[in-house]
Amino acid sequence: MKPVIVLLAIFFLISILRKRSKPLRKPRPGSDEARPKRDGEEMVFDTVCNSYIPVSSAISLKVDGELEYFCSEECREKFRQGKA
Repeated sequence: MKPVIVLLAIFFLISILRKRSKPLRKPRPGSDEARPKRDGEEMVFDTVCNSYIPVSSAISLKVDGELEYFCSEECREKFRQGKA
């Protein structure tokens, strides 16, 4: 009975350590993984691809004194070129 308890304790310890460990690879700078995420963060609308994105991940452009938000550089460029 004692070996079973020891094995269960080791199993739970390993599973707890896996949940707390950080990923082995580092995210690329500027990627979505590198940007911090917060629960309850404000979502903004990208008018080019009609999607909502977190404001911390959004790329902004000031147009007539108001900020427009985009999910990517490509969407921002399409908006600038009037293809939206």
